[in-house]
Amino acid sequence: MANKRIIQGLVMGITLLGIASVPFLSGKGRQVLAASTQQDLPVQDPLIQEGLNSLYGHQEPIQLPNGDTITGKALADFIISNQIPVVWGREDICGGGSCSIQYCRPAGHCSYENGEPGIDPIYINPSIRDQSVGKVERLTQELAHEAFHRMQYFGEERDSLFEEYWAFYVSAQLVQVDWPNFDGVDPQDPGQLQRWFSAHGMMGYLCLPPYPGDEVPLSSTTETRQVLTEGQEE
Repeated sequence: MANKRIIQGLVMGITLLGIASVPFLSGKGRQVLAASTQQDLPVQDPLIQEGLNSLYGHQEPIQLPNGDTITGKALADFIISNQIPVVWGREDICGGGSCSIQYCRPAGHCSYENGEPGIDPIYINPSIRDQSVGKVERLTQELAHEAFHRMQYFGEERDSLFEEYWAFYVSAQLVQVDWPNFDGVDPQDPGQLQRWFSAHGMMGYLCLPPYPGDEVPLSSTTETRQVLTEGQEE
């Protein structure tokens, strides 16, 4: 996990492969991807663009909490409409994994922008490029996961186990994968939620609070969110 630093009163956090209710669809039609040039899209890499096209093609509704639904098309449309760059990650950012960088003020207001010019990107695990099979499917899944975080469905809150659970759920439903397994788990139960991450070997997530708006994790997992002095390199 990447290091953190305090910048202009913002505490930087990392959401690893990270919303007040707002409409998910921007009204753009399918012709957006077909008619756009590479310069019009927030994606320049051909493989990432292929993954974004794949995500856009998923129009089956996926059930969310509170009776909402979402589609892969809506997630891709969100990236395009908001001109969010999607780039390959680096080892010095999220340890090379797929992620978005979240900035949180001490009062709790969180966003994915650091206040500097330009839109902060979604980083995608570069190891996907070396896969011999399932490359586009995995890329589609990770794009969906990160796009769900950027939509902030649960509000402008610090990342949580609950939000991560639903990001995993949405992305898994889109590409119909067998892992993670969501059978028999109630994410509204904090004990079950924590055990779900443990059962899947995702121990690094247990440093997160269980639900949006919570401040502390359920367990006494060693704190991995290191805060550096202002001005140090990440």
